[in-house]
Amino acid sequence: MKEIDLSYSKLETLPGTFAELDGLKTLNLAVTQLKTFPKAIIPLKAITEINLTSTNVGLIPDDIVHMKFGVILRLSGIPNLTLDHLKYVISIAKGKVFYTSFGYFVS
Repeated sequence: MKEIDLSYSKLETLPGTFAELDGLKTLNLAVTQLKTFPKAIIPLKAITEINLTSTNVGLIPDDIVHMKFGVILRLSGIPNLTLDHLKYVISIAKGKVFYTSFGYFVS
């Protein structure tokens, strides 16, 4: 499986086994019921793009430093993501691209 689109669903969490989807390249979790950043996406080996637009994932965990280099994260419309926290994440998460309500950032 290379692409999963769960957008506009009532999804609240991802199972830990989600991290075993080694061939997954694109993941769309936009407009879901997520309340926290889904840590199960961090170890995905082939992932290139993750869309979390209009979710409530807010604080991005420090574990994001372990995410694959070159991943594009779409984070627009996240009401509880602050610019200060985003700046912190950008400073620690090298090799990521962030599309946010604050603008486009490359770490």
